[in-house]
Amino acid sequence: MSKRNLLFAGNIILDPAEYMIVVPIVFNTGSRSFMTSHFRRILDDHRRLIAINPKFTKLITALKGAQFDDIGRLDKDESPHDNILDTFLMMTTLSLNQREMNDNYEI
Repeated sequence: MSKRNLLFAGNIILDPAEYMIVVPIVFNTGSRSFMTSHFRRILDDHRRLIAINPKFTKLITALKGAQFDDIGRLDKDESPHDNILDTFLMMTTLSLNQREMNDNYEI
């Protein structure tokens, strides 16, 4: 929810939690490999689907220094800002799921 929507909900006495969606993501070997491969497809896409504001220096450093093992798991000991990168990988996976939902289901 945007800040504007939260303020609107507060003004008319709505509980914002009723309008939020929680999407659980399990961090196991399969999901991590999927997140990694999906993110690599996004980065390699000719349409340049992601633009990162230069002020997010830790994210940029995490992306440049990320180290993965043979099965696609992030090597947290060798990667800088590994939690930031995990979060970014998770969010790109969520964006795929949201886009697939919009493409595959009538609303």
